[in-house]
Amino acid sequence: MKNFFQGTQTKSTHFTTSWGLGLLGIIVYLVGYAFRGNHWANLDLGEALSHVGFLIAVVTLFHWLIEYRLMVNIVNEAIQTATGSSNLAASGICDFTQDSKTIKYDDEILNSPSLTVCVHYSPRFLEDNFTRLEQRQGNGKKLTIVALKENCASFNYLTSIRNEADHIKPNMKKIRSYVSMLKNKGIDVTLVEHDSILRYSFVMTESAFWIKFYKNAVGHAEIPAIKIRRKTTLGKFFEEDVKAMLGGG
Repeated sequence: MKNFFQGTQTKSTHFTTSWGLGLLGIIVYLVGYAFRGNHWANLDLGEALSHVGFLIAVVTLFHWLIEYRLMVNIVNEAIQTATGSSNLAASGICDFTQDSKTIKYDDEILNSPSLTVCVHYSPRFLEDNFTRLEQRQGNGKKLTIVALKENCASFNYLTSIRNEADHIKPNMKKIRSYVSMLKNKGIDVTLVEHDSILRYSFVMTESAFWIKFYKNAVGHAEIPAIKIRRKTTLGKFFEEDVKAMLGGG
């Protein structure tokens, strides 16, 4: 607030100075106009004064237009940009990709003591990262796989009403097979099943989420994803949502 008032006072001082110079220019112009014809050393003093006054007034006008018109617009745009960036930073979004298939999870898999992955009914994450997941042995590293429960209400909806049985059933078998293989290799892995039609899947560590959204329409498409820091505005929303889903799973 102190900086705001200081800035207001500075603008007020500049405003007064500009109009003071403009008024001075007009006065000088009028005085010169009144004394036209008075010569000194072959110089028309009145005409010279009127030219000087006109110049002062015009320069002051242009200065005011530039500073208080163009600069105000620039400052307003800067404030809007800063405000938007501030809101974005507060939300917790720290990364984005247009195609979630391009995300590299090496750091999350190898270095996160606790890793929770919601695959829903797609084994792609396990297929693409199985070799790295095998390296999570020891050191108290825990892995949780969240997947759709077999023969539940959501499963029946997806396989009957949405007619997705052809790939859902075999994919669910692949997920459980990968989980069993990881267990056999000594990985501390837990399968958590849910009965929900999800709006997104996620990869969650102690510090962040990767959120991959789902389409409402049926069909294939390039799916974007965002990375969100936990303990932030948006991060807390997903934390609470995930906690509620897992608690009711």
